Amino acid sequence: MYTYNKIKLLSDSEIETIYSLPIFNETEKALYFSLTDQEKAIAEKYRTVKSQVHFMLSLGYFKAKQQFYTIDLSSEDAQFILAQYFNNDKITLSGKIDDKTNRKQKNDILTLLGYQDWSSKFQTKIETHICELLRYYPKNHSALRQLLIYFSNQNIVIPTYRKLQDMFTAAFATEENRLNSIICIH
Repeated sequence: MYTYNKIKLLSDSEIETIYSLPIFNETEKALYFSLTDQEKAIAEKYRTVKSQVHFMLSLGYFKAKQQFYTIDLSSEDAQFILAQYFNNDKITLSGKIDDKTNRKQKNDILTLLGYQDWSSKFQTKIETHICELLRYYPKNHSALRQLLIYFSNQNIVIPTYRKLQDMFTAAFATEENRLNSIICIH
């Protein structure tokens, strides 16, 4: 059996497009950082301005890209939120929130928006799905596009790029074995 090296699914710029922190213009800031009453209520349950701003940033970024990021509380986006919701763009925030609060906020966002975080429990099912996709979309780029649509439709946060590479590598090996067994039979 041929052992594949890691498959290069995307170019560096494509990886950047999918995984990088969104950069919003003023209109997009107003759109992604606008909060429903339910979202405001969740944000307000966090005691400090710092944790509330962190939640609002995480929520806005998640709405845009269905990803979680390391948050820069001194960013222009944070200043936008301070001006919008706290009537104060002069507050200076820095540092990070604690890990427990960060996990709680992540879970609140996932629950609020009906998403599931990536978990290894999905791996076998996803690798099987990739094998099926490869039968119809033999080019890895096309199969990956279809897989990203699947993640979106299933409300699953996409895994890291490395995890995608690992799953595609395994799926290509499985598909190669399947094809070789068909060729050997005939």
